[in-house]
Amino acid sequence: MITNPQLTTPPILNISQRAFTRLLVLYPREYRQEFGPLMAQLFKDCSREAIGQHGGSALLALWASTLLDLFKTAFEEHFKELTHMSKEKFIRLGGWALMVGAIFLMLILTVGSLETSFADPLGGRDAWVEYMKLGVGPLGMLLLLTGTLALRSAYGQVGRAALSVSAVAAFAAAVGALGLGLLIPGDGVSWSLFFLGTVIHFFGLGVFAVNCVQRNVMPGVNWLLILGGFALPALGLFQIAIQLITGTDFYLGEGVQISVLGFTALSLLVVGYQLQRGPVPVAEAATR
Repeated sequence: MITNPQLTTPPILNISQRAFTRLLVLYPREYRQEFGPLMAQLFKDCSREAIGQHGGSALLALWASTLLDLFKTAFEEHFKELTHMSKEKFIRLGGWALMVGAIFLMLILTVGSLETSFADPLGGRDAWVEYMKLGVGPLGMLLLLTGTLALRSAYGQVGRAALSVSAVAAFAAAVGALGLGLLIPGDGVSWSLFFLGTVIHFFGLGVFAVNCVQRNVMPGVNWLLILGGFALPALGLFQIAIQLITGTDFYLGEGVQISVLGFTALSLLVVGYQLQRGPVPVAEAATR
């Protein structure tokens, strides 16, 4: 029986091929399943050609370049996978942050109205209100900040500037809420930070929702976020305008304020619920 030498596989090629196949484990599982067989076949063909033309030295040169590319590509694929998973997880957690932050905001503004004196230090008959303001107020705004950043990460192509301003304003409101809770000197500054930060934060969300309508993103939710985003700023600015015109401490009834606040919280609950389920890609939404 005559054996064709061209069909005979040198032992070094078998060893080399098995070693390369083992190294494919360095790639992410899904990437390995999709491209592993093709990469193994390509390496086998290149190895056979190299050793057939130039011998063992060519195979070593092939291994040197292959290892460099293998480690580089494996690192890049793992990094892309980690980045994708982290972003998706952050967006989902941001949805929960929006929902909890909305509840905290409604709680703190409702409970805060029960405080009888705003000049006394922590403690006394209003202690439970003051400690709640100190803890829940800043935390609520930081949760809304997290939710806003998650919206920016998910839908940044739609309203990146509006959401960036909204996020900065939420941080300012958190600082103001902390100052109000601690009753630090210059309390007017803390109140201004909290009030203006909250107004600008929700106004930014409203502007973002308007952009969503134009790009057909978050269908069925946009109108709710538009009304919820603009309702609280409109209420606050309306009260300030009346106060400036009349020179009195004019405030709308608590029923009106709580109703507006409740609607705003509802809009955030709905948007947060959709966000934690996973956002619709902007390109996909725009084609609907």
